[in-house]
Amino acid sequence: MPTDAGTRRCSNCRHFHNSPAYLENLFKGFVTLSSAHASIRKEDGVCEYHDIYLSADQWCEDFARPTGTDQG
Repeated sequence: MPTDAGTRRCSNCRHFHNSPAYLENLFKGFVTLSSAHASIRKEDGVCEYHDIYLSADQWCEDFARPTGTDQG
């Protein structure tokens, strides 16, 4: 794991999206199950680059710094 992996977490990557509104729009019916605001989800989200749902604590070699301030 690279020494800067802490800053290269998915939660800090431009490809990662985890806002409740984004997830509820992406996964139709998610609201029926509970809500994207649910505490069990923690900070999980979607990597658009790899097209997977994963933990915000993950990291990979394809990390890209955000271009703006919105991570949703």
